[in-house]
Amino acid sequence: MDSCGKDVWYSHELGTLEAGKLADIVVLKQNLFDIPAEDIPNAGVELTISDGNVVFEAPCVTVDQ
Repeated sequence: MDSCGKDVWYSHELGTLEAGKLADIVVLKQNLFDIPAEDIPNAGVELTISDGNVVFEAPCVTVDQ
């Protein structure tokens, strides 16, 4: 099968990133393809979504100038 949603018979809810579907997503602070492999564990998480719900969002940092 070409997507996990099809594998478990929930392709109407899972398997692709689209409006109305559940999602498990992690957004990292750095592009993993642009950093050395040994730096990946320290990439840092900006956002985590599980079952379509935001479960972690890094606080915004402001800099006074």
